[in-house]
Amino acid sequence: MSYKKIKNTKLSGGNRLLAPKPVPEDSSNHMHPAFCFKFCQKKFTIDDCDRDTKSLLADKIFKLSQFSWNTLQGQNRHGLGHEIIAKESISVSVPITTPDDRSFLCFRLGGGKNSVLIGYRMAKIFYIVWIDPQGRVYKH
Repeated sequence: MSYKKIKNTKLSGGNRLLAPKPVPEDSSNHMHPAFCFKFCQKKFTIDDCDRDTKSLLADKIFKLSQFSWNTLQGQNRHGLGHEIIAKESISVSVPITTPDDRSFLCFRLGGGKNSVLIGYRMAKIFYIVWIDPQGRVYKH
């Protein structure tokens, strides 16, 4: 039985796969979001939504969960992206459970409505504070 010696070839440019860049350990931007309804405020919960808004909410959460935070941050706010809302712009009471160093993120639910999903992010988790089908939490 004869064995063929495999030549030691050098990689030189071309179409080769590159190793992913290392992500800092303290960053969770490479992770897909997880959603928590624990801090949802009264009068702004899923129970206060009509059937259409519940459907839009389920669709939006499913779509958002398919991408990393890095990808979502680069998207248009009218699509999969979000906008940052300052605490001073919130027109309802902010729960005491909200960390002081956090800004609120707002995702639009779409469907031709002013429906939005507002909360804050800690690591990969998005804590939903308000599900707002009528746009009452902040001035749009």
